[in-house]
Amino acid sequence: MPLQVGGAGVAVLLTAAGPSAVSMGDYAGMPLRNLSPPTLAMLALATAQLGLVLLLRDVGNRWMQRLEP
Repeated sequence: MPLQVGGAGVAVLLTAAGPSAVSMGDYAGMPLRNLSPPTLAMLALATAQLGLVLLLRDVGNRWMQRLEP
């Protein structure tokens, strides 16, 4: 949970109040890009997503064991 909250918090700070673009994707004509090269905001978003995956890992394992023949 701290990994998810920390990553999401840093991503919001970097995009809302910081120098990173709010859009996490690239499109033509965009002055600041988060994907090329990847910025600290993208790393923070990846950290938040990793926290979510780790949070749901036990639920997913139980679900997968229930699906075995």
